[in-house]
Amino acid sequence: MVEAKNVSIRYLAGDFADVGLKEWTIQRIKRERRIAPVWAVDDVSFKLEKGDFMGIIGVNGAGKSTLLKSVTGILPPKKGSIVTEGNVVALLELGTGFDGDLNLHENILMRGALLGYEKDFIESKIQEILEFAELTDFQWYKYKQLSSGMRSRLAFSICCMVRPDVLILDEVLSVGDGSFRQKSSEKMLEIINNGAITLFVGHNTVTMKKLANKLLWLDKGKQIAFAQNREETLELLAKYDRFLKERAVNPKAVPDLSPLPNLPLKRNPDQPISYAEYERMNRYAKAKEQRLRTYMDFLDMLVREPQRIQNMRKYLKKRDITHLAVYGDNAILKTVVPLLKQAGVKLDYIVENVKKSEHCDTVYQRSITEFPDTQLILIADMMYTEKIQEKLPSLTEIPFCTMNELFA
Repeated sequence: MVEAKNVSIRYLAGDFADVGLKEWTIQRIKRERRIAPVWAVDDVSFKLEKGDFMGIIGVNGAGKSTLLKSVTGILPPKKGSIVTEGNVVALLELGTGFDGDLNLHENILMRGALLGYEKDFIESKIQEILEFAELTDFQWYKYKQLSSGMRSRLAFSICCMVRPDVLILDEVLSVGDGSFRQKSSEKMLEIINNGAITLFVGHNTVTMKKLANKLLWLDKGKQIAFAQNREETLELLAKYDRFLKERAVNPKAVPDLSPLPNLPLKRNPDQPISYAEYERMNRYAKAKEQRLRTYMDFLDMLVREPQRIQNMRKYLKKRDITHLAVYGDNAILKTVVPLLKQAGVKLDYIVENVKKSEHCDTVYQRSITEFPDTQLILIADMMYTEKIQEKLPSLTEIPFCTMNELFA
């Protein structure tokens, strides 16, 4: 069992650990130093029983990894309590707990000891671990001579072969190449089916939709919601996906637990999927996440550096641009189009992969070859800028620019 009751974890920002005792003392005397408590986790509660798989979601800085460290006992909570029963194995960082100058045999023994296992037990598992990690031929190599992929496979294999009661994963569910990822996924399912409690932090909601029966949503350290069954988990994941989309166009968006529209399910959530389909869903989720991160980075840049909006106006004014075509997709257009209209630019065309757009009456598909009324094409699809740059010269002679050029 793992049970957290009103857990709060605090860091002190500005204490002497940041600058050293001497400098800290001088700053305190001059009253230039301020120590501010930062609550990385604030009043979080949940309870997990044997066989539960709990996903932990939230954007960067939500407190996910800090909470996991508290579950393992690394960071005791300042308030509240965490009770963990059974053998705990944490894969917070796959490369920790190894000595670069020791060979694989020695590192397995050392890692097993750190996990609390007897020497005889670990020795009986060495060959099984090496075979699973596909490192039998490298067993006498020093750890520092391994590639990063080999190191990840070794760490994963050690943790999975010792049959934990509580398994903690921080964005490391699948490691290695395609064949090993399949094997590691199957091993994970075996551990879960044998009754282990699993806590999984990750941005890949596809994995959580497939495995999680409980879900914890954190934001800026606070608990937004805790789903206690499979149905609630899937609904909460859908709300989290909606929040990520909103945050992609508005960095100040806040979590929203309002009901979702009633849409038919595309698949039975309990229906098993093939590994090939799982990999396809996984790739799609990663591409989607990367797109959202790209747009959020762009929005963060505009917030931090508002002068870039003035640079955009100067760019258009210098070239006397009054008619523009935007080559992008819906997410980034929600931000770019209002800025362009405020600059007095007329948008003749919105080119995206939809039949209708809320941004402009004139919408064309991406196979368009004529832009009769426009002076400049803006490539607003930041994921595929280079591919579009290569494609446009064969479609039109109208000059084009990228987002980085426009907002330089």
